[in-house]
Parts: sequence; structure tokens; C-alpha cells
Amino acid sequence: MTALLNLAAIHWANFGFMHSTKELTILQCAALKQLGFELSQPTNEATLAAALLLCYAEVISGKEGNSSWRLHLEGAATLLGAWSGHLASHSNSFIARCFVLLAALANISRLPPSRTVREQALQMSGYGLLTSHIDNSLSYPYPFSVY
Repeated sequence: MTALLNLAAIHWANFGFMHSTKELTILQCAALKQLGFELSQPTNEATLAAALLLCYAEVISGKEGNSSWRLHLEGAATLLGAWSGHLASHSNSFIARCFVLLAALANISRLPPSRTVREQALQMSGYGLLTSHIDNSLSYPYPFSVY
């Protein structure tokens, strides 16, 4: 929940509604602390979602020279490697698709992701992650239907 609040606060700041860097820093620290606690537990949906939300938050924050999102992506790749057998549910499949999308975006950035991230993304994309879903990059239902 703290990672989601952190992402929401960054969105608000980007739209000019929130200007307190102290509040943003407090939310980010709380999210990182919560993720650290979750990492001491068995991997679950919430842990993976938090790592990806922190990654998204860093990407959209727009801070120049900030590449901590790569650490979150690397951590998510490691967690997904141990958790890939649990992708049958819609929520787990959604988390995996989010990871694959972030890895694809990282591939076109000026500093490509690590080999671990690339290999995990390729492996995840080969699972055929539930064929009926909302496409993460286009926000359209997939498979596409034309009316």
C-alpha cells in the first residue's frame, strides 16, 4: 500500500498538486522499508507488486540521473525467477506482464537492463500469460476486437 501511495504522490507532484519534497521522501522511505520487511517473508504478489510500483514511481518521477528504478527491476526479476510457477491467476499474470513491459522499456533506454532482467523477461513472455487481458502498453482489451 505504501508503494502505491508513493506512486500516487509522485503523480500528484508531476501535475503540480503536491510540492513537499519532504512528504515525497517520507512516502518513498516508508515504501522501501515496507518492501524490505516483505523481502524477509516468502515471496508473494504484494512483494512483487511493491517492487514494480517502486520501479514505476522512479521512472515517472523524472529525476535526472536517477537509476534506482533499475535496482527495483533487478529485484523483481530475481523474485519472479523463484515465483514463476504461480502465474496461473489473473493478478499474477498481470504482475508478470507489468514486469515484461518495464523490461521492454528498459531495453530501449540508454542503459539497457542486466542480463538477469532480459532473460527473465524473455522467459516470462514465453509463458503465454493469460490470453484475455488489458494490454499494459496500449490500455486496450486483448485480444483486440473490432466493432
